[in-house]
Amino acid sequence: MSKLYYVLFFFITLELTAQDSLAKYTPKELGYKSSMATRLKDKPLLWKIYLDAMIRKNPTDSLRTDTYYNLAIDTYRYTDYNIEFSTKLMKQAIYYAKRSHNNELLLYCFDGLGSFYAIKNDNIRAFQCIKEIKKLHNHESLDDIAYLKFNESRIYWQIGDFERAISILSHANKNIETYVSEHPALSKEIKTGLIYDRKLNYIKLAGCYNFQKKLDSSAYCIKKIREIEKQGYLWHNNFDWIEEAFYLVLSKKYDHAIAYIAESEKKGFIDSKDKKCRADYYLAMCWEQKKDYAKSLKLCEKALDIHIRIPSFINYELELYRLAASNASKLGETNKESYYSRKYNEASQQLDYMGKSKFLANLYEQDVIEAKGELKSEKIRSGYLYFIFIILLVLFCYLIIHYLKLKKDRKKFKAIIVAFENNELENILHEANKDLDDSLTIQIPNIDRKTITLSFEVDEKIMKQLSKFETKERFLSPNISLSNMASDFNTNSAYLSAVIKKHKNTNFNGYINDNRLEYIIKKLKTSPEYLNYKIAYLAEECGFSSHTVFIRIFTQKTGLTPSKFINFLKTEKIDLQIT
Repeated sequence: MSKLYYVLFFFITLELTAQDSLAKYTPKELGYKSSMATRLKDKPLLWKIYLDAMIRKNPTDSLRTDTYYNLAIDTYRYTDYNIEFSTKLMKQAIYYAKRSHNNELLLYCFDGLGSFYAIKNDNIRAFQCIKEIKKLHNHESLDDIAYLKFNESRIYWQIGDFERAISILSHANKNIETYVSEHPALSKEIKTGLIYDRKLNYIKLAGCYNFQKKLDSSAYCIKKIREIEKQGYLWHNNFDWIEEAFYLVLSKKYDHAIAYIAESEKKGFIDSKDKKCRADYYLAMCWEQKKDYAKSLKLCEKALDIHIRIPSFINYELELYRLAASNASKLGETNKESYYSRKYNEASQQLDYMGKSKFLANLYEQDVIEAKGELKSEKIRSGYLYFIFIILLVLFCYLIIHYLKLKKDRKKFKAIIVAFENNELENILHEANKDLDDSLTIQIPNIDRKTITLSFEVDEKIMKQLSKFETKERFLSPNISLSNMASDFNTNSAYLSAVIKKHKNTNFNGYINDNRLEYIIKKLKTSPEYLNYKIAYLAEECGFSSHTVFIRIFTQKTGLTPSKFINFLKTEKIDLQIT
């Protein structure tokens, strides 16, 4: 019992001494020291001492947010605390970000929280964070620069929804490029920052394409990164080498990958624990493919000794266990094989990692470590053949009926395509408004527009605001309404509704839906990847809160269902390729 008192006395003395020695630092300095202290494994509680000292100095909510955000990331990456602890810290960051009313900080915090949920395979909560990010991204208080700099692609990438991440990143880069070209008077600092963000987006795009094994697209992104660097935009803390090394490994250019990683290390690009871990992982894969299993195993063990958790779609720790077990097996080192296999299976069960592991195994064309199980065989019954025959007969009848409608539908499709090519798509959509009622996605009050007389100045002002509204594609927000749009325009609902009726020849619902449909039709026609997206995603992409409403309005205005329109587009592209 006396020993316990001595220990308590020691820690109390240490705490009091620390308080005296930390009094000279500013709250900002203490916040920085707290984050950096997470990397000192021999002093596991030092980060908390710095944090407590900072809090005693009553820092601003913004500084608290920044400190808790950095601690959440760094405790996950550098300490033995589990991801649940880091999640609690990130929630603290969100609390103080809300108190500071800083939506830009709040965006980053929800991105971090969603990233942790994605790592845990808790996709439901990850999507809730994405929903919050989208709400903040469309908030009026967010300035143009913050709007351009930030997107939710990281969470989609970590979940494994690479198609959606690619769509977001491509759209973001296009917006940055347009904004920079249209604002030549931007300060050098802002312009440099935006171009740097564009480069980072290309790095993320290369990563998404790597995971899809679309190596031509990955090579294109790497080429764009090099073009940006040739313009003089160079940064020491480069991450592009990671994706280029990954690209070389997937391309089976193992010698080139080994030389490239060595060159990157020589240039000082591999300057942190997480980068070193990834470099050793890629090298281990290269030497395993070159059948030097001893060197590959040594690199795996070296990377595991670094002991860092990297927020990514890949769980590098688990993949290193798997690769180490495979190498040990081929070297006949049964003790190591058993150890690494056990570590892999234990960790993968805790994280429900088997789904991702199978995906990665197919990507790398390697084996997955799985528990042995008995395979059950089933006999094919003759009744199945009879059932298949009935299905085929029904399908044949359906195809005959379908063929009778095909020509009529194709005429409608060609009319839409011709209108698109002649920039008359808006006219076709407006023409369809005559047959629609007012019970669409957005409810508006009943206004007698005939009694409203607008001055030329008011009319012109609202038209300019509508033009800006369309250019910024704010109609994509699912929460848009006549009242909040009128409030944004500093006018009233009656005036706004009257101008839309006068110049757009439709009501407010028709105007919003026409813009949304025109947007998604252009995307389908000009961006081939959209042809492979689900209807629910297309509906969400263009602002509809329900995919059933999207299908109904699309069908009413074009005469074709979205699925049929997409199928016709695919057929058209095949015909062009054959020609």
